[in-house]
Amino acid sequence: MRQARVGAEGVLSLALYEVEGGRYTITRKVARGKPVADYLRVQGRFGHLTDAQVAGIQGRVDRRWAWLEKMEAATAEVGA
Repeated sequence: MRQARVGAEGVLSLALYEVEGGRYTITRKVARGKPVADYLRVQGRFGHLTDAQVAGIQGRVDRRWAWLEKMEAATAEVGA
């Protein structure tokens, strides 16, 4: 349960969005997400990852979040 909560409270919540009629809506926005490392740390199966690998994952998550925010802004008027 703790793992799910950490994921939902952090940047990993970026998966909570919907697209209807071409309009992107982020359904749960996080003011400042927790680092991916917090989520990975509570799960032993990711213990083998190096700091560089975790930083790479964080970079991908940050880029995806920025893309979703851009898509939400760009499609705000679609279907309105």
